[in-house]
Amino acid sequence: MKSKDWRADPAGAQIPDSDALQADACGPGYGYDSNTRLLLEKKDDMRRRGAASPDQWDAVALTFAEPVADRLAHWSRRLVYPNLGVA
Repeated sequence: MKSKDWRADPAGAQIPDSDALQADACGPGYGYDSNTRLLLEKKDDMRRRGAASPDQWDAVALTFAEPVADRLAHWSRRLVYPNLGVA
């Protein structure tokens, strides 16, 4: 599930009643790329226009990130440590 879908869920997303969190969610501007994918405004661009970094909303959005642990475990097994002779 994407955060956009979660917020649009008819059952309602349980977002805390926090002014700072709501400001973070609404702070970034957006646009679309040539494939009509939604692009959020870069933090550097937000800083240039005087907007604060949306740190609290970043934490919410990260809960929707894809797991990467399996890929990291796969790569760590393939590393060779020449000084230790361990593969």
